Amino acid sequence: MDWISVAGLAVAAFALLIQWRSHRRAMDAQAAGNRMALEAQATESRDGRRHAEALARADREHALALAREDRLWARRADLYTSILEAMRRRIEGREPSPPAPPDDPRLTSLATQAHVLASGQVQECLNEFVYDGPDHERQVDIWDDLQHVVHRELGIPRD
Repeated sequence: MDWISVAGLAVAAFALLIQWRSHRRAMDAQAAGNRMALEAQATESRDGRRHAEALARADREHALALAREDRLWARRADLYTSILEAMRRRIEGREPSPPAPPDDPRLTSLATQAHVLASGQVQECLNEFVYDGPDHERQVDIWDDLQHVVHRELGIPRD
């Protein structure tokens, strides 16, 4: 073998070695890129999951708040219905008028409940009806005023 052949072989071997090393570096770089992409995807997935969990939590809290408001509205509606019915019965004379206010236990109980659930206007009307001992005409006026207040407060259209 002559020197040119040996040199050619050495150059070829050196070229193969360089090619192998560059291929290995490319494969390592690709693996590192894949790892980084997978880590980024995992991070995005975690962030996406956290975001989805936060949205779900906010939706649950919103649904609970709406349910609370609905329950409060329903309790107020029931209370206002009971108050108006008790006042109507007293006005119509189905229940005897007490000799002195506030001896009507049903209205007194409703007035106590109203302190917790009712608006200020409803409380004022009810307290005047129960505790001030108004005459029959004033009772009718209070009852009518209270109906308007209740319908406006609960968002019920008047006929």
